[in-house]
Amino acid sequence: LGLATPLTLWLSLGRAAESGVILRSTAAIERLSKVKNIFFDKTGTLTKLPMQVSQVASSVDEREFLRIIASVENASEHPLGKAIVESARRKKIKLTKPDEFKALPGMGVIAKLSRNGRSPASADKIVIGNARLMSAEGLTLPQGLQKQAEALKDAGQVVVYAGWGGQVLGLIGLGETIRKEVSDVIIQLQSRGLELGVLTGDDINAGRRWEKTLGIQVRAALSPDEKMRYL
Repeated sequence: LGLATPLTLWLSLGRAAESGVILRSTAAIERLSKVKNIFFDKTGTLTKLPMQVSQVASSVDEREFLRIIASVENASEHPLGKAIVESARRKKIKLTKPDEFKALPGMGVIAKLSRNGRSPASADKIVIGNARLMSAEGLTLPQGLQKQAEALKDAGQVVVYAGWGGQVLGLIGLGETIRKEVSDVIIQLQSRGLELGVLTGDDINAGRRWEKTLGIQVRAALSPDEKMRYL
């Protein structure tokens, strides 16, 4: 036992690492036997990356709008930002570096961007993110864009809002595809008597759609801190 127990635990750490699971100690393996609930993040975990930009809607020039948003998001590490940058590059849009950049986890980003003093957003704070961030920053949402946003959400899209000068000036719809192995993983875990759930920053309506699609409970509209508090 003096040899077999530690050997088994260390071999388990190696097997876990081969499967992409990094455990900080062998004690975690022992505690796994007591786990009753498992919670997934969604984007990039249950869904494939990169995400795909499906639609850009703006009350200003669409190409210029995408240039501004992608230039700001080029400084971001978020999957949504990377998808927007990739879409702009496919359209051969030249990007510039933001003068200021601040990421707000679970909400979006705030930045300043200039382009030889000619950018429509050069003198304003650019706000990019979800509806909660737009509201928190005091940006008004025109009725036309609001209807387009609701249509995109009804179609299962993730909506990124963007604006400056006190108004939302456009939005970007992004689509997600579920990983093909998700169904089998869910069935296997449920067969072991485990309760499953998803914690996501997507809005409530999107959460309901994912709940129907996945067949497990989804808690939506959560910030990273709210996810941790729930756990």
